[in-house]
Amino acid sequence: RGLLVEPLTHAMEQLRANYEGCAGLLFEQCAISDSEGERTLHFPDEGDASFAAMDEKMRTIAQGTASFDPQHTHKVVKAQGLGAVAMREETCRCSTLGAVLEARGVAPGSVSLLVVDTEGHDHVILNSLDYSSFRPDAILFEHRHADGTWSFPVRAGANFASVNQTLHEAGYTTVRLDLMDTLAVLEPSRLEGLGLNLDSAAGPGSA
Repeated sequence: RGLLVEPLTHAMEQLRANYEGCAGLLFEQCAISDSEGERTLHFPDEGDASFAAMDEKMRTIAQGTASFDPQHTHKVVKAQGLGAVAMREETCRCSTLGAVLEARGVAPGSVSLLVVDTEGHDHVILNSLDYSSFRPDAILFEHRHADGTWSFPVRAGANFASVNQTLHEAGYTTVRLDLMDTLAVLEPSRLEGLGLNLDSAAGPGSA
């Protein structure tokens, strides 16, 4: 069972197609944030020649760079040594995760895994959750852009520190898997045998 959330219309259509025939899945088209409303997402124009000129690997990277920051995709693409890419915009409905779970009839306590990859917005989402009722066994989130595009570890700052502190106070142990992602778990013993560098793990209340 799972709830898949995607704000962009064309990406949601692709998501549904990818999981066609899979039972037990719910799909919600919205952007998760810390409040309700509407916001503009900026993303590559896949019909433009600048997108077509990329190799397959770079196109895949660019497709995952939709952001509230209009410059985010440009910075990601530039870091790969490529030129500017044409952009599109879409106004998306924003909702809190709690509101989506309630609307879809999902009990907060029934969620065992939360995966967040929102191009620099992860800390906003995770800092807004009510961990007294919502306590997944594991949370996987992207920290790479927490304090600006490609910020970690060069400019790892207040946003990255705040989400770690929030999770530690909620009883999670966090471990940085690589330069992109952090895993948070309620039971540290589950990290054993996974080949992770547990020296980089921080427990509740740690800095």
